[in-house]
Amino acid sequence: MDSGQTALMPEPLTIFLIVDNAPDAEDDCFALSGAVYAEGGQEVWRDQEGRWVPLEGDWRERRREVKAEVAHLLGPAAHFLPVVVRPLPDGDLEGVPLGWKLPS
Repeated sequence: MDSGQTALMPEPLTIFLIVDNAPDAEDDCFALSGAVYAEGGQEVWRDQEGRWVPLEGDWRERRREVKAEVAHLLGPAAHFLPVVVRPLPDGDLEGVPLGWKLPS
């Protein structure tokens, strides 16, 4: 954890990443386990692979509860946050910070 990161009580949160492929193609979906940290006055989601997403102020209102019937798909967190991204021609993803790589 770097010095700009404060993690008194990180809040577990699953990012449900939806890759919005071409209009006629099926979307790809990934459940990414991580936690929310306060960093420099902003809340940021981070995972163990180094991915991160700065969270908007209303993320708590937009998160959804993980129901028992899908808990095996969404991991141990009590809540998940849907995040929609679009693939760019250069391989990056529009909607998340540069350098994100999709899980294999």
